[in-house]
Amino acid sequence: GLLIGRELARRGHGVRVLGHEVQSAEVSAAGLPFTAYPTADAFAGTDTNSVLRMAALFSDRKIGADVVGEARRAHTDVVLLDCMLTGAVKACEDAGLPYVTFEHLYDGFLRGPWLNGPMGLVSRIKRLRPVRSWNRARRALVVSLEELDPGATAKSRPENLTWTGPVLD
Repeated sequence: GLLIGRELARRGHGVRVLGHEVQSAEVSAAGLPFTAYPTADAFAGTDTNSVLRMAALFSDRKIGADVVGEARRAHTDVVLLDCMLTGAVKACEDAGLPYVTFEHLYDGFLRGPWLNGPMGLVSRIKRLRPVRSWNRARRALVVSLEELDPGATAKSRPENLTWTGPVLD
C-alpha cells in the first residue's frame, strides 16, 4: 500500500496514512504523513499473534470508526483500504464514503479460502458482510496479474475488480 501511496503523492494527489503507531516510522520514511488510530487497539505484526487475535484485528469496528472519523476530519475524496480490514470497509460503506479496496492477494483466495476460513468467519459472525462491502467499493484493486488469479475466471466475478499487476518499487 505504501508504494501506491507514494505514487499517488508523486502524481500530485494528497495522501495521508492512518494506521497503528508501530507503522509510523515506515510510513514517514516513505514520505507520507501518518496519523495513528486514536481508538483502535494497539497491534504489531512482530508480536506473537494468534489466529483469533488476527481475526479480531481484521474485523475491528474501532478501526472502522477511526477511518470514518479521519475522513470526516479532513477532506477526503476516496479512502483506500486493505481488503482484509473488513470492519473498516464496512464502516466506510455504512458512512457513504467513497472507498477503494486494495487486494494484496489473489481475489480467488480472498473470496474462497480466506473468506471461508477463520478470518472471514469472524467477519461474518460480526455481520460485516465482507463480500457485499468489497463489491460496493468503487474499485477493488488486485495487485497481481489477472492471468495468475483463479478468481479472474469466476462465473460471478464482480464488475469492480481491476488487476493492476504487481506493485514494485
